[in-house]
Amino acid sequence: MSGTYADKPGKGAIFSTEKKHEKGPDYKGNLILDRDYKAGEAVKLAGWQKTSRRGPMVSLSIDAWKPDPDWKPDPDKQRERENTYRPGGSTRIDDDLPF
Repeated sequence: MSGTYADKPGKGAIFSTEKKHEKGPDYKGNLILDRDYKAGEAVKLAGWQKTSRRGPMVSLSIDAWKPDPDWKPDPDKQRERENTYRPGGSTRIDDDLPF
């Protein structure tokens, strides 16, 4: 994969491959690690199906997203979500209509 967009730490791609036998893989490729991993450590991956000049492929990225421990929901946006129309009827408890 030398010289491609995927040659970046934490990125990779697997490409469709012709099976050489019944149990052969459907895809093969590489992932450039972004750090040293311990044996047995799980690595979360994210993938996007794409088509390249070599055929079908899955673009890969190490999924290093972690929630921000300091994040707090915006009360205005929460109220907006609660007051949004929902097809099939309202789920609000304070409805005055009996139906």
